[in-house]
Amino acid sequence: MTKLHFVRPALISGKREEFRLGEYLGKQLFKLLDYVMVGPLEKYKSVHPSKIAKTMIWLANHSYDKVVVESDQIQKLGSH
Repeated sequence: MTKLHFVRPALISGKREEFRLGEYLGKQLFKLLDYVMVGPLEKYKSVHPSKIAKTMIWLANHSYDKVVVESDQIQKLGSH
């Protein structure tokens, strides 16, 4: 069976080797905003790369009816 999922994280948190000022400032801002993003705003929370990877592995090994996987679902599926 062929599967196709588009994994769409919001801002990807975590460290990177290359320094980008705008990205750094965005990450700092989202560290604060992530706490108030609830309900419909949850899909805009930043996501750690490990959760994205875990979600992609989970999607490859399980049935999932959604084609587009937003950040709020990545947070949940990446916690399995």
